[in-house]
Amino acid sequence: MGAAAIQDWLDTYCGDRAGVTGGIVMLTIAPSGKLLSHEVVQSSGSDILDRAAVASLEKAAPFPPIPRDLGVNPLTLRVPFEYTTR
Repeated sequence: MGAAAIQDWLDTYCGDRAGVTGGIVMLTIAPSGKLLSHEVVQSSGSDILDRAAVASLEKAAPFPPIPRDLGVNPLTLRVPFEYTTR
């Protein structure tokens, strides 16, 4: 497959915003590090990239335990994802 064909595919399925696209996933982690929930709160504009972002968080779980000095309640974070196509 040639470079032009690959770029066409990326533009079609991953967006064509000057080669950069991203989104934000909100996740909640239990004090133990267990991933309790996750949600795409700002789409990248590409279902494929949004699913890849969620899959990467699911694959990384469980996370290290949350330090006690941050509290004993679950921690909710907004994690930005950025993808660059060439």
